[in-house]
Amino acid sequence: MKKLSTLICLFAILLSSAISYAQCPPQGSEEADSRLGRINILKNRSVTPSGRHTPLFMQLSDILGDYTGQDSSRFHNGTYASTTGYITSYEERGPESCNCDEASKSAHTGDVHIYIGATPDAPKKECMIVEITPAYKLLHPDYGDKLIKGNQVKVTGFLLYDFEHKGNSANTCTSCKLVWRKTCWELHPVTDFTEL
Repeated sequence: MKKLSTLICLFAILLSSAISYAQCPPQGSEEADSRLGRINILKNRSVTPSGRHTPLFMQLSDILGDYTGQDSSRFHNGTYASTTGYITSYEERGPESCNCDEASKSAHTGDVHIYIGATPDAPKKECMIVEITPAYKLLHPDYGDKLIKGNQVKVTGFLLYDFEHKGNSANTCTSCKLVWRKTCWELHPVTDFTEL
C-alpha cells in the first residue's frame, strides 16, 4: 500500500511538472537555431517512437570506443539504437536548459543520468551515460524500481552526441581533472529499459 501511494505521489509530481514543461519549448531555454537549442530538441523528442523504428543493436564497447580525439563523427545523432551493460551508478538531475531550468532534483522532475558499464564495477570514466527523461517517467512512474546498481540491462533510445561534456569525457579530454564518463555519446532519451 505504501508503494502504491508513493507511486501516486510521484505521478502527481511528474504530471504537474509536465504541465509546467508544456510551456517550455522543445529547444528549452535556448534559441532554436543555436547549437545547444538543436541538441535540446533532440533531448526532448518523443519517447514513444513509431512502429517503423527498429533499434540497431550496438555492442557497448563499440559505443564507448577506445581512443582519444575527435569522437563526434563516429555515429549519427538520432540513430535509434540499443545496447546492454551493467548499471554502475545513477543520479537524478535538476535544472538544465533542455527543461527551461525548471526541473527539481529533489522532486525527481528532471532527467536521470544512468552510468552503463561493461562490468558491474566499471569506473565512471569507463561508462556511457543513458538518460531517462521526464516524458519517460510519466509513462513509467515505476522507473526507479529498475535502477539497481550491478543489474544487467538492455537500454534502447536515440544516440545523441552531447558536446557540452567534451571536457568530462575520456575520449575527448585526456588531461582534464573532471572526467566522469567515457564518451559524449549517449542514449538520450531512453525509450525502453529492460532488466536482463
